[in-house]
Formats: sequence, C-alpha cells, structure tokens
Amino acid sequence: MMKRRVVKVFLPLAALLLLTGMISLSRTASAAAPTAAPTAAPTVGPPAVRAPQAVPPTAPAPAVVVTQKNHGTWTHTTSQTGSDSAQVAIAFDHSSVQALRAFAQANADLAKTLNTPGTTLDARITFNHPLSIDEFKKFVADNGLSVNGYSIRVTAPDSTRWTIVGSPRGTELVPQSQLDNYVVGIQQQAPNATLNGVIDVTASFDAPRYSAIQAVPGVFLIDVSRTVAKREAVTALPTTLDPRRITIDEAPLYWYMENLGLQNFR
Repeated sequence: MMKRRVVKVFLPLAALLLLTGMISLSRTASAAAPTAAPTAAPTVGPPAVRAPQAVPPTAPAPAVVVTQKNHGTWTHTTSQTGSDSAQVAIAFDHSSVQALRAFAQANADLAKTLNTPGTTLDARITFNHPLSIDEFKKFVADNGLSVNGYSIRVTAPDSTRWTIVGSPRGTELVPQSQLDNYVVGIQQQAPNATLNGVIDVTASFDAPRYSAIQAVPGVFLIDVSRTVAKREAVTALPTTLDPRRITIDEAPLYWYMENLGLQNFR
C-alpha cells in the first residue's frame, strides 16, 4: 500500500533554476492526486529590501467565477483571476476505470464536432504507458505536434512517483542536460529510482490529424475538452482580456490511470 504523504524535493541549486523551456519537478508518494501545478523552486539569495510603506499593500482581488458548465462526464469553471487574466478549471470523474473510459469516449465524440479543416485543437495527449525520450520525439515529429509541455515519470520500488514537467527550449524538445540533472538529483535520494518516460504531452495540431493520432497504439486519450472550455471562456470573459492570458487547470489523468492499473487502459 502506498504511503499517504506528499513531500517536496529540493535538488542542487543548479537543477532548480526554472526558466522558460526548462524542467521543473514534483514528487509524491500518495495515492491521492498531486496538484496540477509543479512544485515551485525555493527562493534563492537574500530577502528583498523594501522601502517603508505608510499604507499596507492592497491584497489581490479574489477570483470571480464567470461561468460554470456541466458537460456530463466533465465540467469546467471559468474564473477571472485579475483584470487581465483568467483560469479555466476542468474536472472529471476519476473514481473508476469505467469513469475514465467514459471521459475518453466523451472526448472522442467531442473531437468529431471539432474535426474541420482549418481548425486547430489544443489538447493534452495521455499515453497508456511511458514513452522513451526517443519514442516521444518520433511521436511528436510523426504527428505534426506543436508542443507546449510534457510530463515525465520517474518511479522507485517503494511506489514513490516523481513528475518532471518540461517544455521545449529552442530546437531541443527535451533539454537533455537538465533532465539528466533532475534524474541524478532524484537518485541521490532514491538510488533505485528509474526514469520511465514521457506520460503526457500538451500540444496543438490541425484537427484533421486527430484520427491518426488517436490510432497510435500508445495513446489512451486526446483530451480536447480544453479546446471547448477555452472557447466558451473567451465568449464569457470581457473582450479586452487577451485569450493568451487564460490558463487551463486540470488534474493529471495518468495519475488516476496508475492508481487504477495501467493495464486497464491499453
């Protein structure tokens, strides 16, 4: 049985510099799902020096729920988090194999309504087993994906799971030196930890490619719910808000697949 605890991993300073196109890390040994956001790096250096203030700084305004919609197997909630930012939270039933398969089918049905020439889909593609880095690179190239980010799984014999979250840097899809640094840092704490591979990728692609991508044996789900949710958010939010400032928050599907047994999703 997995130990129900969530811990932060502090790696050497060189491995904790989080910049665009680099890799971040979170670790958990719990059967409960981790948060969708990666663990942030600790602050490095002396505290900032601030001038005295006569008036306390104004607290940021709380997020305001703009719209909520139930799509049956999944829901989404759009909140305005600032004058120029918003968040769409997507939730789905993950209590059973049947529930996850129903969510997958709902996305397949949804994709049919979006599959028109000239349409770009924003999706999170979840695999039914980890792909090696080379397999992942080939998958991306073969399917014409424009990659925004991906998750890499590392595991230890005691069932501890680490998620390394990364994104391309220039022409390098997976910054190899940074990935190596993270794996070394993990193995300093857990010598038997193993790099399993890439478990999901967030990317955009031309809608007519959907069927070919879904037919790849290693693909369990192409989650296009975020395409629909973001479109509906744009229509509900002020027209002055830049759609690029809308973020998507969705729990990691692969985590629940592992909990329920990956063999059930092949």
